Amino acid sequence: MKKREIIYLTPFENTFESNYLAVRAKENRVYADEVVAILPDVATDHSQYLEWKLRQKTRQRFVNYLKQKSYKNVLDIGCGNGWFTNIIAQNIDGKIIGLDINKEELEQGRRVFLDSRLTFAYGDLFYAEFEEKFDLIVLNAAVQYFPDLTLLFQRLKSLLSARGEIHILDSPFYSTLEESRAAQQRTATYYKQLGFPEMEKYYYHHQLDDLNGWERLYVPPKNMLQKIMNRKDSPFGWYTWKSGE
Repeated sequence: MKKREIIYLTPFENTFESNYLAVRAKENRVYADEVVAILPDVATDHSQYLEWKLRQKTRQRFVNYLKQKSYKNVLDIGCGNGWFTNIIAQNIDGKIIGLDINKEELEQGRRVFLDSRLTFAYGDLFYAEFEEKFDLIVLNAAVQYFPDLTLLFQRLKSLLSARGEIHILDSPFYSTLEESRAAQQRTATYYKQLGFPEMEKYYYHHQLDDLNGWERLYVPPKNMLQKIMNRKDSPFGWYTWKSGE
């Protein structure tokens, strides 16, 4: 099999990657290839077992959704090591690009996932040029790394085909400005304790109001009783925007 290479859509810049990977290592989130290959399924003694059990719920919901559709050209933004990109590739008829600005994780994805329809690309979303429009764009645990959702959504919509869809998964949104500011303070404290206070500036805390006009396909539990009864499911919503509607 011919060795596939990462496609570079914009020049490489190491302004974020080194600290991000150092944080991931400190959190025990730099995984061996054999672990990445089977994500989100992990061994019961894995340090993030409970977290990945929740992400299995997201995986299954999204796979069920994909099976009802037909997508020919897909973009997965903030794909990291590509585990979710690979799951999408296994459940669509078309091709998919996994896009990120983390070269090391992209290299791991290229190495681990060999589906011929799957391409890993390095690039800044706002400057990258794509040959075709996409009928599905996915951001899984990625939207919190974008500071301005208005600009992000404008860019994403410009990349959609006439009947394209955008999906946001596994990312926190806050009901009020107060909740958002409190979360921002927790993030600052967390990165400071880890020894990487500079990472706070790369993590943003968006509000549900930013998703006005979006459809909610999964709503996480809100009150305490619901949280107790639904504690084995994702605490994050699933949101979609569809062009042509």
